[in-house]
Amino acid sequence: MRCRLPVRPDAPSATLLDLDPLRSVRCEGRAPLAQGLGLTGSAKVGHWRGWFTSASTNAMKPKSTRRGTLEAVTTKTGTRGWRGRIRLGDGSRVRIPVPAGFSEARARAYVEAFQEREDTEGLLLAKARREAGVASDGGETVDVWHARFLATVVCGESYRRITASTWARWVSPRLGAIPIAALTRDALEDLRDDLDRAIVEGRLAPKSAQNVWSSVTSAMKAACASKDRSLRVHPTPLHVGILPPTRGASAQRPWIFPREWERLWACDAVPEDLRFLYAVALFTGLRPGELRALTWADVDLETRRVSVSKAFDEATGKAKPPKTRAGVREVPIHEHLVPILEARMGHPGASVAPPVVWVDLAEGFRAHLARAGVTRPRLFAKTATEEPCDFRSLRDSAASWWALEGVPLATLRRRLGHETIEQSDRYVKAAESFDVEGVGAPFPLLVTHDLDQREAKCSESLAKMAPTVGLEPTTRRLTAACSTN
Repeated sequence: MRCRLPVRPDAPSATLLDLDPLRSVRCEGRAPLAQGLGLTGSAKVGHWRGWFTSASTNAMKPKSTRRGTLEAVTTKTGTRGWRGRIRLGDGSRVRIPVPAGFSEARARAYVEAFQEREDTEGLLLAKARREAGVASDGGETVDVWHARFLATVVCGESYRRITASTWARWVSPRLGAIPIAALTRDALEDLRDDLDRAIVEGRLAPKSAQNVWSSVTSAMKAACASKDRSLRVHPTPLHVGILPPTRGASAQRPWIFPREWERLWACDAVPEDLRFLYAVALFTGLRPGELRALTWADVDLETRRVSVSKAFDEATGKAKPPKTRAGVREVPIHEHLVPILEARMGHPGASVAPPVVWVDLAEGFRAHLARAGVTRPRLFAKTATEEPCDFRSLRDSAASWWALEGVPLATLRRRLGHETIEQSDRYVKAAESFDVEGVGAPFPLLVTHDLDQREAKCSESLAKMAPTVGLEPTTRRLTAACSTN
């Protein structure tokens, strides 16, 4: 066999060689050629032939063109059809549908054209990688990394669900497909600019933009120093030094004046169960989730304390830890709330809150205020800087009432379960421009005709059934009603 072999740059450009691949020969006598081919010492033809085959023969062969394969299939209706199978750039194979009605020759041409296009553009491979969360360089994308990170965050399922939804809407379109290891500060600044544009166009509230940015910065901190070391991909946090989105005036919820509360409490048109729930929320200042998880075992009427150690998780329907570490706390029970709780005291494992539809409380609370004749416009206003009142406004009202009473700021922070003084200070600012003469005395007496009627009936029954001595009434009011002195 006679052929020309390519050699190293320092050897002649081509060397003519007679080679019988079936005959074993030694190369010592061909030193210049052996050196030019990179061979030294004794080299059998087997070694030479391997080099010859890989470096010469294959190089001279034209590269084979992939055509894909055609497969016959039977449809659900029993007719014969075709489908193709092509190979992607990573070596994997996928099936592709062939339009119905194609002949075998036309179907084969269709599959070959599909394979040729995939070899040229790689569209199916890119789509498969996007769906699998694999970046173009084979690494993990920002979206897939964030899903792993979010699973490690200690929080309730509701928070996790809301964060994932917010990320998918505002962050993923800009950063989601980028390899997490290749993420840059410029990309984060582009995201910040997107949020600013959304604020200007009215598509996103400033407060919501801050929440989005907070989720991004939390993720970037974890990408640098997470306790889960598999999440660490950056030597330093990328967000440090980048200005956040535009800060606008946050919408504020109003608080209920004591005189307005008295009208709501005295309104017989509002169901008694809901008035009881409103009273507990207002006089304890618990978050709605904390109140929903509160049981009678957490209520100590002897020491007049409510123990807060859990909150209701809407996503799982179960109890979870409070929103913050400071959320685990003891809240004093106001003396005016004690008789109401005594009248309702149930089994230790039973819920303090009556059975109500919690999702309807916001609209229902405003409707009940209107029914009680409380129509102050600020309670129902909805603007860029104002939110209408809702069930959570009762917690805001409790904080404002405590501030109106002069409760120290540090005590206020502990009662509300805030982690910082700044969170509690805004209630002091909201209350400092009001006085008791204008809005009424905080935490007024809870007088109810229903309670009076129940105790009156109880007193009548005791007077008929019990002797004049030997009975110890359970409350001070019954003691006075049943006294024989």
